[in-house]
Amino acid sequence: MSIVKLPEIGEMGILSLPDLIQTKKTQREKNWPMIRRLIETDVTQSYRKAGKEKIVFWLMECRTPVLLMEIARKNAALCKSLIPTRSLLKAVLNQNVEEIESLLIQEESAERKKDREYWLPLKKELEQWRLGRKS
Repeated sequence: MSIVKLPEIGEMGILSLPDLIQTKKTQREKNWPMIRRLIETDVTQSYRKAGKEKIVFWLMECRTPVLLMEIARKNAALCKSLIPTRSLLKAVLNQNVEEIESLLIQEESAERKKDREYWLPLKKELEQWRLGRKS
């Protein structure tokens, strides 16, 4: 998070796009289309001037099959190097839209499961605390 100072408002924390994407990876249904749109917008606005770091980010986080295939086609060597980290990139390089869509669903399901598992003990603890206060 970065801190910026705005006139008449004061200091304000701002998340980078990669950090924002990570915070959106939850169980909430509405977050997943937002992740997709945020990345699509980022690609549209900065593709011509994107460096390697930005392209890696897109290859690792993009949720739009056609856009992923286009980025991979133009950056095949980089995409191949990332397959050990994001295995669906193999399907992206093979231009297999159906397989990419299926793998994206699997990725989303895994992220949702991780989020549920993270919050489960915290929810239990809050519930115990709430019940303890009532007595």
